[in-house]
Order: sequence, then structure tokens, then C-alpha cells
Amino acid sequence: MKQTEVLVRTLEPEDGCVLTQADENIPVTGRILATEITLGIGDSPDNWREISAEEAEQIRAEQEQARKELEERQRQAEEMQRNRDPTN
Repeated sequence: MKQTEVLVRTLEPEDGCVLTQADENIPVTGRILATEITLGIGDSPDNWREISAEEAEQIRAEQEQARKELEERQRQAEEMQRNRDPTN
């Protein structure tokens, strides 16, 4: 019988903070904001940092704005395609 022991490492921020990736080069649209992170194989606590709840809210607002802009571009592209399609 094979037996495997697994260590699970979980990060939780201090009160009033949120966890995000430590890499400053990650674009706002790819930024993770979390109140708990379970580290996977090859991940390290060094890959994560705490930010204030206020900073997290600013990032969420930027993410929402980026989402809306993307949806608008997609809507415009679909409209242009419909206008070009002679079967419409």
C-alpha cells in the first residue's frame, strides 16, 4: 500500500488587508484579490503580498471598468459584422 502525506499551506491577510500577487508586472485584468490563498506545488508565500482593502477596491473598480470596455468593444465588433453580413 502506498501512503502519501500532503502539506497544505494557506495564506490569510491581516485584518483590513487582501492578498494579491507580489509581481507588480501583472496587469490589473489578471490580478487576483483574495482573503485566502492555498498554495499549490511550486508556489511560495513570496509570490503573494498584502494590500489594503482600499487598494483592493481600487483594483476591483479598474477591473470592472476594463470588463465594461471589453464588452463594449465586443458589442461594436458584432454590430460591424452584422452590418457587413449581406444575409441580415
